Amino acid sequence: MNRKLSVVLPSGGQLTEYFFSQSLLSVANDLSIEFISQLSKEILRSPEFRPYPELMAMGFWMRKHHIEEILNKHISESGDKIRLPRGVVFHIAPSNVDTIFVYSWLLSMLMGNINIVRLSSKGGIQINLLLKLLNNLLKKSKYKDIASRQLLITYERDSKVTSYLSAHCDTRVIWGGDDTVNTIRKFPIPPAATDLVFPDKFSISLIGVSKFENLDENSKIKLVKSFINDAFWFGQMACSSPRLILWLGNSELIEETKKDFWARVDDLLDVDFAKISTADIVNKLVTSHSLAINSNINIIKTKNNLVNRINLYSLEKMDTNLHCGGGLFYEFSIEQLGDMIPFVSRKIQTIGYFGVMEEEIKQFITEHTPKGIDRFVPIGEALDFSPIWDGYNFLYEFTRTVDVKS
Repeated sequence: MNRKLSVVLPSGGQLTEYFFSQSLLSVANDLSIEFISQLSKEILRSPEFRPYPELMAMGFWMRKHHIEEILNKHISESGDKIRLPRGVVFHIAPSNVDTIFVYSWLLSMLMGNINIVRLSSKGGIQINLLLKLLNNLLKKSKYKDIASRQLLITYERDSKVTSYLSAHCDTRVIWGGDDTVNTIRKFPIPPAATDLVFPDKFSISLIGVSKFENLDENSKIKLVKSFINDAFWFGQMACSSPRLILWLGNSELIEETKKDFWARVDDLLDVDFAKISTADIVNKLVTSHSLAINSNINIIKTKNNLVNRINLYSLEKMDTNLHCGGGLFYEFSIEQLGDMIPFVSRKIQTIGYFGVMEEEIKQFITEHTPKGIDRFVPIGEALDFSPIWDGYNFLYEFTRTVDVKS
């Protein structure tokens, strides 16, 4: 329909009216489980994937045992309700974390849907490796019923193509931030269709200092390594990457903990892992000075250009959009969890926590009913994907419920 539209996968795939009219597979169908399980095995045993921890983590997530665990929980929670696929799901992949769409795509596949994925044109080495592997799998005859119901495409910005695809979908998944969400939403979807949107989000690490100070040496090293993984995968540009550190506890102990914590980050942070470019260094400098114009802050000198720290004296006026990634961290001290409430908005996605009890978190949520915050996870798990993401339960969103009463 458009000479600039290219079908990346499967080989020989075509965007035709027939593609949208095919029968749906069943929810939790065995073929999709087998396909994803095989994809996991190929990723985990391939030497090409080992240099990329985010791809290895994805392969681990796809293991058959884990997929069946997710599905069993979903089936159990559904009770005696009948769940059917939504139909055609149109996914718009982001450019900043170009592999995250794989999770939502595979969950939609598991629910039996027909899927069309618009890939970002900025794909890097990781996505190209993954596409090569997917192409080899989809060529196999035993997966023909999977291959015929999936299209991964690229096309330049073209309102006619986006309008056409939107008009033919039952669910539209929009990754990519505020601008992308606002642009795509201009194209109508059928009246019964639904949008799942993933706008710009901002995430936090919450550290209880009294617990940190009581850790032994090995436990401190483990925690700091976990924080580094949360922050520096994807260049700190994933929505769940921590950009603000909230220090919880006594002010004097906070200052001691900061010195200890950041010294360990400097010692443990691998220069190659951080991948701090000259552009990153300049961007962090510009961002710091821009924040200084409008806010009361203290720019803290650091050992090198891998980490830039900004101490905030107020959270209420902080602009969550003013962040460039690349190792820039805002810091603020609080005495109790409720002190963060004036800052919390729908922009807050993940809080990775340490030194706080689960019951304290639940009490904080029920007492304050925060306007935002989609998830609390232990530090080190901020980037771990879950079927519940940004407040959506994908397995429910990708299905519809049929209620049968006697």
